[in-house]
Amino acid sequence: MAVRALQSSDAVAARALVERHLGGTRYHPRTCEQLELALVARHGEDAGLALGDMSGVLLYGTVAGAAGVVRIHTAIGNGLASLLEGMLASEPARSARLVVCELASDVIFAPLLHALLTFGFLRGGTVEDYFEHGVSLEILVLYRHTS
Repeated sequence: MAVRALQSSDAVAARALVERHLGGTRYHPRTCEQLELALVARHGEDAGLALGDMSGVLLYGTVAGAAGVVRIHTAIGNGLASLLEGMLASEPARSARLVVCELASDVIFAPLLHALLTFGFLRGGTVEDYFEHGVSLEILVLYRHTS
């Protein structure tokens, strides 16, 4: 399935995807906020990629005040590997020196964690019991360009 930039015309389908995957969870409100920011995509601060059939979405953006750092907010649905590949091949991630993803050690994010590790992301740290007892914050890092 082809990967393309998330567009404002994808709003209804993207919101439905987020609702299907994260509705009723503690992660739903923040993901909805990040999605809305990506749908209006200002200056690369927040952006998104989607599978052509809207069965998967990846939300990411630059990190204010950190030169050459891109943060993956989340990725949900199908085609996580394709979405990651598309994000890493496009700007600003292509020229980033560092790509970071912070995610909960919750079973709902296990497919994303697996995809990140497959793409060479390293575990940069863990904050135990961050979300609640037994649900940690995992920090994953991909070092790209060091010059």
